[in-house]
Amino acid sequence: MMKVKFNVKDKSALSFLKENLLECLIDDNKHRIDDDQSPYYLMKDEMYFKIDCKIKIGEHFKIEIFDRSRLSGKELVNQYTYRCEKYDDVALKMVLLDFNIQAK
Repeated sequence: MMKVKFNVKDKSALSFLKENLLECLIDDNKHRIDDDQSPYYLMKDEMYFKIDCKIKIGEHFKIEIFDRSRLSGKELVNQYTYRCEKYDDVALKMVLLDFNIQAK
């Protein structure tokens, strides 16, 4: 079982991604992220973070996003677990290891 060193929950997920995801650091209208947007569309199999983020090479981190099922109305927890790898001298690559949905 992998040990998660860093956990980001729903309310702070968007601000965490805005601070660290290279795609979000581009200052133009195409990449602009509003505070009321869902972080779902930012979640990918691979993401590239700035090299000086809180995650270190080899560490695992989890992002949990809470939602509600449209059919049943049950609360859902979408869990994305990533591993940090070196990409180049200015970026780290976050590789999706596991995606899990749990009903509460």
